[in-house]
Amino acid sequence: MSEPMDLDAIEREPVDPLAWTPPRFLRRHAARTAHRRRRRRWVTGAIVALLGFGFLFADGGLASILWRRFRIHRLERQVTALAARQKWLQEEAGRRKKDRATIERIAREEYGMIYPGEKLVRIVAVSEKEAQRVEKAQAALQAEVEKAPPRPARQGAGGSKVVQRGTRR
Repeated sequence: MSEPMDLDAIEREPVDPLAWTPPRFLRRHAARTAHRRRRRRWVTGAIVALLGFGFLFADGGLASILWRRFRIHRLERQVTALAARQKWLQEEAGRRKKDRATIERIAREEYGMIYPGEKLVRIVAVSEKEAQRVEKAQAALQAEVEKAPPRPARQGAGGSKVVQRGTRR
């Protein structure tokens, strides 16, 4: 008999486990592997899409943060404007309490007060339509006055002539 071989001395070549499988199994294996890869890609893509959507549009997402920043800046501008208005109103209240000219102006403009002996004249803005209506009415009155026969003058006491009011000549 021959001498036994030392197994450790032999360098073994790596054996491919698929080399021992039949071809039909290899085709099925390749199809399953490809299907698994596609499914893995779809699942990974869906997870990434959900995370991205959540990052952008969730309650604490990027869009929400940007919208809140915009609202904060808008509210700060409103606060500044309201503070300026409050300051002006406080100054106006002080003027209305102390300044005699301001008190007089308000009494004349808002309440229509006048000093004794003064005459109050108000200028009222009239619309174009109203002005045309008034002009037509004045023209109709003028036509009536011109058509009406003149009224005879009455004699008053002492022989003087009395002219009736409201007649135009």
